[in-house]
Amino acid sequence: MLETLARKAFQAFCPVLSEKLYKLWGKKENDSEEKWREIFRLLFADKDNSERFRQGFSQMLAVQHDDKVDHILKTELTKVASELSRTRLFEKLEEFLRQGQWRTSDEETVWIFYQLMILEEFNGFEKLCEHFPCQELKEIDSLWVKYSNGQFGFSVQKEIWKNVGGTSSFSMVQRRLERNFVDYADQVKWWKRHYDKTALHSEERKPVEGEFPARWVTFSFGSKYRTKNQK
Repeated sequence: MLETLARKAFQAFCPVLSEKLYKLWGKKENDSEEKWREIFRLLFADKDNSERFRQGFSQMLAVQHDDKVDHILKTELTKVASELSRTRLFEKLEEFLRQGQWRTSDEETVWIFYQLMILEEFNGFEKLCEHFPCQELKEIDSLWVKYSNGQFGFSVQKEIWKNVGGTSSFSMVQRRLERNFVDYADQVKWWKRHYDKTALHSEERKPVEGEFPARWVTFSFGSKYRTKNQK
């Protein structure tokens, strides 16, 4: 009885403490692995909070995808992988897309990617993107295409990629691959609207065809190009 009460008291206290620690430690300049690990550990201990894993992901994004924080989040999520819901993977994405919240949907798409990376036990985000599960990829694409009336989605992006000379083969000469990527990123406005941090989170301006989803790129190989010719 006392053990049960103590456990419930601890779970009730965890979200409060986690939030206080996040306000205190959850800053870009915090490079302490132990502090970040404690933030996520306390947050994930709150079993009554169904959004706790998503909140941890948002906290990681808030420090501009710090590699160390990313690694810690992945480690802590792997410990609780059995609690991630595969059956409800696309619910929030469909809700946001239905409301036309493109940037929120973009972030939610990356969260789906991240969960699949954990659930499929891929060794990093790049490996996930190289061997992405076909069924889930088609589902994400179909939702984007449906609710954007054919303006966004991976299949839309694929056609634009082909139009700038890109192919599905990664055996191309590296220089040509990079040139194709730069041309593509220019056409869908990724340089200024997604890699330029001052332009992030603006829902006011009209997006261009093929612009979304976009944020997954910065998790896979986009950082390599982030400093190239940001026109």
